[in-house]
Amino acid sequence: MRTIVTAEQFDKDRQELQDLAASIISRKRPEYTLGNVNVLQNFDEAADEFGVSPAKAIMLHRKKHLDAEKSYLINGHANSEPMDSRFADDMNYLILLYSDYKRTVRESVDELINKTARYSLPVRDAEDD
Repeated sequence: MRTIVTAEQFDKDRQELQDLAASIISRKRPEYTLGNVNVLQNFDEAADEFGVSPAKAIMLHRKKHLDAEKSYLINGHANSEPMDSRFADDMNYLILLYSDYKRTVRESVDELINKTARYSLPVRDAEDD
């Protein structure tokens, strides 16, 4: 029989995973960015090198964690890395993917604003009436 996961236990588990994910990404970020201010630099470079989008580059990196999670579900044990770390890293890749998504949205909005600005009519003052 399965034990019940209360809201309190769930929140504790969620916080534990978030803390572990934050610790991992803080430790790995300098290695991925090589001092660049662009947190997505590693994925941008891989995307350019292999002719894919940064989102696809992120997903390709994430796939090893998805494969490990799948293996855990099938075999019932972790192989090379503790599952806690795999889940936390998977969460980090989702956050990186989300950040790339938000960047794309911001770029689209900026592009729309720039296009609109080129075709805007001059604003008339009320005094001109």
